[in-house]
Amino acid sequence: MNIEPASCRFCAGETDTREIVYYIHEDDMSEIRADQVLDARGLNCPLPVLRTRKALEGIESGQVLKVVSTDAASRADMKALIERLGHELLDVREAGGEILFFIRKR
Repeated sequence: MNIEPASCRFCAGETDTREIVYYIHEDDMSEIRADQVLDARGLNCPLPVLRTRKALEGIESGQVLKVVSTDAASRADMKALIERLGHELLDVREAGGEILFFIRKR
């Protein structure tokens, strides 16, 4: 169980502590087919979340969005966004300083 503070005003409002579950498979890098890729590298909170939301609006239900981020805060922020919007977080991977999110739109 990973506990970390969430302080993004878009996701948590006030700073709080909640359980964050990650699905990180460093030794299992099997491919998930992405229908669209969002490059959010170099962007800081709240931009990765805002651009992810916009990208999800532009794809069809059932399609997969891959988001590449370098912002450490995006780990908690993306999970909160996906839960709030009702989409499915398929996987989260970390490699080479990048965080990869695979999101299926519902």
